[in-house]
Amino acid sequence: MTLDRLGGFQPGKRVLHLAPELGLARKLTELSGEAYQGADLDVERYKSKFIKMRKLDLCTDLGEIPDASYDMILHSHVLEHVPCSVETVLHEMDRILAPGGIHFLSVPIRGEKTVEDLSPDLTDAERLARFGQEDHMRIFGSADLQALLTGVWGPGEHLVEPIQLFKRDDLRRAVIPTVAWQGVSGHSIFHYQKGARPLLRRFRGQSRKKGPGAATRPTTCGDTGCQCRTDPLDGPCGTRCNGGCLSCRRCPARF
Repeated sequence: MTLDRLGGFQPGKRVLHLAPELGLARKLTELSGEAYQGADLDVERYKSKFIKMRKLDLCTDLGEIPDASYDMILHSHVLEHVPCSVETVLHEMDRILAPGGIHFLSVPIRGEKTVEDLSPDLTDAERLARFGQEDHMRIFGSADLQALLTGVWGPGEHLVEPIQLFKRDDLRRAVIPTVAWQGVSGHSIFHYQKGARPLLRRFRGQSRKKGPGAATRPTTCGDTGCQCRTDPLDGPCGTRCNGGCLSCRRCPARF
């Protein structure tokens, strides 16, 4: 649902799909054809005939990929496995993402602070106890993760909250757990569009107008010194850097 709403299911995109889920890979392959690329460190576990796979070590191989090679990068519960700097990996992914390209990710989350240990001496039992799985290098904390994404992607609204995109009845029909409707959890999806007006805020405004009982936000801040008009993200102040009119601290589009 979220990928569809935020532009992930458009035909012809050059897609890098890490540790691909086969059902989603099939859909993206139908849309992108040869432009779809699945990738994993262990390609032998993918026996499907329809999916194109490449071996990719996120710690060592991303540097070999040319700039702006992909229009979409997506991965779910991959970064907790990476035995190197997640920040460096995300910067490299941003480099190979084309302008206007989109990036979706999800990771396991517990608490506020990220806990990490890359030591090869840590036993499987210790990793299971600390991070929830024997091959995990870390467990992300909600505050630290969002700070990390802001540092790499820039300021903006990166957390996808389904309640802001869809009606409650739609979420129930899709059997989306209520814990995943809003706020940060292990179900959360984070989103970024490179160098473009944040799609999340645009779609959130549309959904809130349509959804029964949904809260609304003002389209202007009411400050006479703010130059924003009907759409603070696209006002005469000309500011589109992930957050509306920066001349006014009360602007509802300011982060």
